Amino acid sequence: MLSCKEVSCLASKGLDSHLSRRERFGLWMHLMMCRLCRRYVRDLRFLRRVFTRAGQGGMPPAARATLPKASRERIRRALSNADQG
Repeated sequence: MLSCKEVSCLASKGLDSHLSRRERFGLWMHLMMCRLCRRYVRDLRFLRRVFTRAGQGGMPPAARATLPKASRERIRRALSNADQG
């Protein structure tokens, strides 16, 4: 049986590419027995959907809010000073 660590790698891999039949079966078997990994895979899929929507401009305006120009400048200066110091 797969370990939880192996399942986390397979779940991530499965979002980006197709898993082999053996990998899918091993993942399925583990998820049937491990509640924490089921939750992890569910949350991973949720995050994928949210970030995909955000990248396509499908998020509400409040979620796409940007920093005011003054704040961006303050952060830029602080990072520049940190690099020099």
